[in-house]
Amino acid sequence: MSAWYRKHLKITFTAKFPNILHWAFAKNPDRILVQAYVDSQNSFGATTRSEFQVTFTSDGNDVTSLIVDGVEYMK
Repeated sequence: MSAWYRKHLKITFTAKFPNILHWAFAKNPDRILVQAYVDSQNSFGATTRSEFQVTFTSDGNDVTSLIVDGVEYMK
């Protein structure tokens, strides 16, 4: 996810992730799913929110999917 983070957030040092209590986690025998959001400033200085979902293999070692604001960046 760090590659997406650097590439798509305009001003990365303004990024604020929510408290862990606001993240969603799910695990089944095939995968681990993580959902949350990040607030950051855009080029105009306005704070915007991007929601993301990351899917990992069941052992947590590999990312199999990355969806940000409804757009799948990795399959």
